Amino acid sequence: MTFDPITIFAILAAFALGGTLKGATGAGAPIITIPVIAAFYDVRIAVIIMVIPNLLTNISQIYQFRKTILPLFFTFSFALGGGIGAFVGTILLVNLPIKILTLSVAFIVIIYITLKLIVPSLKLAY
Repeated sequence: MTFDPITIFAILAAFALGGTLKGATGAGAPIITIPVIAAFYDVRIAVIIMVIPNLLTNISQIYQFRKTILPLFFTFSFALGGGIGAFVGTILLVNLPIKILTLSVAFIVIIYITLKLIVPSLKLAY
């Protein structure tokens, strides 16, 4: 793994842009940083690098908005679903070929951006 200045700058810029987007909308950091990191390394490394910063910002948001927590059944169901998704995602990340993982990330990013452009007001109700 190389750490040339252009790579480091691009990854730091992706984190800055992703952090700005996450701060403005509550989502977005991984959608920007993972593809940029994957362009220089691979998807597995990108996900590993993104886990801790994403976890820390999510914990920070939980604390920051703790007084506006949604109904407990929804909150725990959402957390359980996220845990199951993380477990299945980890298994897929370990076992799928890099080419499939890379194409999957590209596909998800394209769908996300397309939806945001076509229906900018689209939001998921809790």
